[in-house]
Amino acid sequence: MAEEKNFIDDKLKHTILMVRVLHLLKTNKKAYPYDLLKRMKDKRNPIFCDLDKNDVYNAMNALEAKDLIKYISAKGDKKYYKITLKGITLLKSSKLLLVKHLRELQKMLDGK
Repeated sequence: MAEEKNFIDDKLKHTILMVRVLHLLKTNKKAYPYDLLKRMKDKRNPIFCDLDKNDVYNAMNALEAKDLIKYISAKGDKKYYKITLKGITLLKSSKLLLVKHLRELQKMLDGK
């Protein structure tokens, strides 16, 4: 049972991480992975309290492979990325879908 819980937690965390990276890149126009990590490791957000740089780099590599973000420049050892039009479109639809699913889950948990 613990393995199943971890699997669900890991998948959900990964999905939320991908949406959060897209959102931050849309909001900030461009950013580098470590900057995104610092922005996400907020004590008020327990989902990302144990996040490390490898999680962010892996998420960004996956997003880049799907053409949702793209590398735009480098300053020293910092590689800057921005969200693509495809990423903006996916972010909008993902937000709507996540809200819909959360509402359905809440109804189910409330017994409605």
